[in-house]
Amino acid sequence: MDQMVYEHFLRDAFGLALDKRVGQLEDPAEFADAGVITSGNVAEAVIGAGYAMGILTKRIRNQHLDKLEVMTGYLQRVIAAKTVQEVVAVIKDFDASVVKANFDRIDGVLQPK
Repeated sequence: MDQMVYEHFLRDAFGLALDKRVGQLEDPAEFADAGVITSGNVAEAVIGAGYAMGILTKRIRNQHLDKLEVMTGYLQRVIAAKTVQEVVAVIKDFDASVVKANFDRIDGVLQPK
């Protein structure tokens, strides 16, 4: 289950950036793959999650400058992660507090509210 949280998070972020649905391994670095988590590859998980957070934060930061420090805190947490489970925990927190509050899913693609 955690591996799919990771994969879908990356697919959502890259889908937002590309304005289209993004499938498994269809992101530019091919990190949107549950296998990154199941293999325990912490470095790839951190890079993928951090980049996805950057995409999502960039899209809404001008409307939420007051929350920029909070959003940056998630990025710092993911960079400090030592296990893939920690990466997934940060993704879940970011999704609950940032993504769900600021984005809607329209035709399978995230769009700012």
